[in-house]
Amino acid sequence: MNDLTLVAVNAKYPHTNLAVRYLREAVLDFRVEIFEGSVNDSIHGMIDRLLEMKANIYGFSCYIWNIEIVVKLAEILKKARPEAIILFGGPEVSYDAESLVNNYSYVDAVITGEGEAALKDFMLTLSSGYKFASDKIILAESFDHYEKNILQGKMELEKRLEQDFNQISFPYSVDELKSLNNRIIYYETMRGCPYNCSYCLSSVEKKLRVRNLESVLFEIDLFFEANIKQVKLVDRTFNCLPDRAMIIFDYIIEKGKRNLADKKPYPNFHFELTGDQIPDQMINSLKTAPTGLIQFEIGVQSTSEKTLKAIGRAIDFSEISGNVKKLLEAKNIHIHLDLIAGLPYESFERFKKSFNDVYMLQADMLQLGFLKGLKGTRIRAEADFHGYAFADFSPYEIIRNNYIEAPALYILRNMESLLDRYHNSGYFKTALNYLLIEQKILNPFEFFFRFSTWWKKKGFFQIGVSKENLYALLYEFINCEKIIKSQIFDDALAFDFIIHNQHKIPNFSSVQQVEKQIVFELIENENYQFYFSEFEGLATKKIFNRIKVVEFGSSFCDYLFEKNQDHDASNDDKAWLLFTPKSYYYLKK
Repeated sequence: MNDLTLVAVNAKYPHTNLAVRYLREAVLDFRVEIFEGSVNDSIHGMIDRLLEMKANIYGFSCYIWNIEIVVKLAEILKKARPEAIILFGGPEVSYDAESLVNNYSYVDAVITGEGEAALKDFMLTLSSGYKFASDKIILAESFDHYEKNILQGKMELEKRLEQDFNQISFPYSVDELKSLNNRIIYYETMRGCPYNCSYCLSSVEKKLRVRNLESVLFEIDLFFEANIKQVKLVDRTFNCLPDRAMIIFDYIIEKGKRNLADKKPYPNFHFELTGDQIPDQMINSLKTAPTGLIQFEIGVQSTSEKTLKAIGRAIDFSEISGNVKKLLEAKNIHIHLDLIAGLPYESFERFKKSFNDVYMLQADMLQLGFLKGLKGTRIRAEADFHGYAFADFSPYEIIRNNYIEAPALYILRNMESLLDRYHNSGYFKTALNYLLIEQKILNPFEFFFRFSTWWKKKGFFQIGVSKENLYALLYEFINCEKIIKSQIFDDALAFDFIIHNQHKIPNFSSVQQVEKQIVFELIENENYQFYFSEFEGLATKKIFNRIKVVEFGSSFCDYLFEKNQDHDASNDDKAWLLFTPKSYYYLKK
């Protein structure tokens, strides 16, 4: 029988849990197993697996995204095996532990704050012969929230200071990394955050603790050697120490270049940055990174100075804007920008500006999130002052405040749904860029507002819509609402459809596939051999089966390849685009 099973219920199957692996390394003197499931798994399927593990203690890692499932798992486990000890820990239970143990009789103990040292003490205490009675146990570590830090009302625990991060073991073994190479590996090089964002739990721990560079670089080597697909750093603000960040970036870039030269795969490293502290020297170095090696998530949250001041974010949007534009120039780094709806002093009208400001930076993704009243954060403590109403259940999202009412927030939620489908998916980039960026027919907020209003009226939010039908609905909306009458836009939408739908020809468009005999003649024409170089050695028929030649308006083709915004969109001339598995080409007739 195991002494302890550490239970992680992740948000999605590809994710891994960092916390339970740290905890496992902290208690190596005990028999410990890790269980990983996801919120999409069957509850009873997970229970079946957990019962098979036959642990004395089941320790659950608790977060806003899994707490509802975790309490159900814990209840069933306790009733199935009353002798087992149910232990909770993690950010979701660190700030209301007493309420938790009072409300859920099947929870025997809660560890608050950092768990490595606390779990070790807990296990040692139990192994020394301590037995449970009626009292619950609260082990408070690093936080001052509880006066009752006692075991059975007798043994007072010495309050621990934060651990030296360099004394905490790397949580992955070499063999484990190899077994997880197709999943997302979470990793951290620092704990805490120097900033004081009122909505963020990381701001609770003021002290920033960093892992030494020698260890970090060695651990990066392990990720490369194990052929990990993606390493997601959970450091809240990776570049808050720019010189240190620069060393790590340069090391990753050089390793990525060597793998590229040797035709070996390399991981994707995901970092969270503050966008206004990226010096030009860092940008110039990042521009040399192999494509796909690095991606950034940059939290803008709002462009309102009053709002940013209220939440404790001393950032300069003009600096963010300039840095993001510079980073995007090389087209080698995926950039994801964040906005939060429901922040102090930001009305619906003011949020429009934040949305447009950030969208116009043309980052790869714009995530529109909604403020959460997380336990332990300053924003939750300020609820009365700002008139906040948060949901009482996880993830404690905003319902309204003094500046924005519930109906307006639901408008934004509908907009967010279409933002994900149409912008963040990347499937409509050519058409949306022409409509919103190049021609500025509508500003981005107005487009998504009107489009989501139309979707709601038609009832499309209540039914499943396939990827292919998303194109037809955008085409229908543009024409029904008379947004723009342009052959270039129609062709741009058809082009997006073709490249993202296995070269199918859309039904809503006037574009046509070029006749088979003409395509055969193109393949065999010496003047066009450059376009078919990737098919060297293949017979004409096999090449034909791998390509598509489609007739578009020449105005669109000129726009696509020359970006000539003043081109005559009424020109009825036709041109051909050749689509191959690797690229597409303009075949001027």
